[in-house]
Amino acid sequence: MAGSSVTTRIVTSRNRNFTVELISKGKAIGNAEGRSQQVDTNIESAGQQRTTTSEMAGLRTSSGSGEAVMRKLSSETGKVVISFTGPRETGRSSTGGWTTFSNSKCGYNQSLPAAGGPTPQSRGQA
Repeated sequence: MAGSSVTTRIVTSRNRNFTVELISKGKAIGNAEGRSQQVDTNIESAGQQRTTTSEMAGLRTSSGSGEAVMRKLSSETGKVVISFTGPRETGRSSTGGWTTFSNSKCGYNQSLPAAGGPTPQSRGQA
């Protein structure tokens, strides 16, 4: 259709804080906290008669503290590598969204029902 277009924009933001404290040889404790968010926006146009905008947002958070592992390794070339595995983490994920129409003859503006739940337990590693 002449004059039609579809624009998609995806914005992702993430942050992760992770600490490991070596208490004694072979024993460590750690703390982990993270957040990841993604927003997908779609804009569909059919000439000047209609524009539909849809947005979906997803959020995932996790945190944990407790037993961790930290090891110092040496590579064959003499480089030192620190390996660590963090505490078990639990979290939640959620989604939500909405759709709007520029012309009421094309549809009704609406919000999608929010959904969410716990995420499976995981163990951080780097």
